[in-house]
Amino acid sequence: MKNEISPMDRVHRHYIALRHADHRRRAAEDITLVGRVWSDVLWQLGPFRRGLNVLIRNRASHPRDLKHLIQVLWFARKYRVDPECYFQYRLHEVWDRRNEYMFHDEIVAILSDLSARANGSDARDLEDKRRFEQRCSTAGLPTIPIVCDFQKGKVISDLTDRVAPDRDLFSKYANRYCGEGATLWQYSEGRYISGGLALTLDDLKRHLASLSSRYPVILQPRITNASELVALSGKALSTARVITIRHQNGAPEVALASYRMATGEHVADNFAVGGIACAISLDNGVLSAGTFKSSADREQRVRIHPDSGALIEVRSLPHWPAVKDLAVAAHSAFLSMSSVGWDIAITDDGPMLLEGNAVWCVDLAQMSHGCPLGDTPIAACLAEHLTE
Repeated sequence: MKNEISPMDRVHRHYIALRHADHRRRAAEDITLVGRVWSDVLWQLGPFRRGLNVLIRNRASHPRDLKHLIQVLWFARKYRVDPECYFQYRLHEVWDRRNEYMFHDEIVAILSDLSARANGSDARDLEDKRRFEQRCSTAGLPTIPIVCDFQKGKVISDLTDRVAPDRDLFSKYANRYCGEGATLWQYSEGRYISGGLALTLDDLKRHLASLSSRYPVILQPRITNASELVALSGKALSTARVITIRHQNGAPEVALASYRMATGEHVADNFAVGGIACAISLDNGVLSAGTFKSSADREQRVRIHPDSGALIEVRSLPHWPAVKDLAVAAHSAFLSMSSVGWDIAITDDGPMLLEGNAVWCVDLAQMSHGCPLGDTPIAACLAEHLTE
């Protein structure tokens, strides 16, 4: 059909419509004619300004001929996302495939829009690690228990009298992203040690309560990787990011999976803070070579872990069928969601859910696999829900 558009075209157009609606709403709030006109000028010229700024920032390390100048400015105007994506995805090398990629600004807007249409409690419970843990426990899904949580300077709930706390613990913010606030507390002779701190359990609770004045904090037992994955883990718990989708009137299914590994002194495996990510074969759980997020480090694929020297590529993940089954079961417990990115740890006893992400990282998905989202079933599923 002449008027048919591809799934990724539908996604791109919906994002632009969301951006334009937001622009018109903000412009309408300006009570002056001059303000509204100036807002329209910025809407038209803003992408070119951002594109030029990005060209200047990348002038030392990327192509600078007239073709790339035109491409960056066209890209900024067409997609209205951060023009840095042009260099991040090396689109000057795959220019003909630019439309098949999805970009960070787009995935945030699209998945937030779809979450707003979903069952409100599903999306809200995914966003808060405390409610997520309660939902998983109710559904009988294996997840890491919360032994204590803190909010606005107070202890909200405390299970340390029932859960033996004389072990390594892990604290993080309950409603933040990208490993923000993640801290490992190593247990030794009645003290919990992190950095220059060595605290008793009561002191640790007071410390975490003081950190919760802005964002709630949770305290959990430290979980360790399966013994055969320790060499890939650095100092953090490595996780599989398993993206599930649900077509209209369909059952959840696994669409894409990546494995994340920490490096150096990082205690979280987050891709945005120096972690390595690689593709996982859905058929057999075999890992590909990995990649870093920064463009400088991505020029060569990472075949061995830089800290341990352990081979990443062609390694098989243990318990892989159970990991996929857990992701599908978790999505079935949050059935109103069109897509969720699940973080799943693989332990010697099997997989455990860490969290579910209503808005997941498209950079992790595309960079680890070395291909655009348009090559996956995800694009068609999102486009299908956008037509509802």
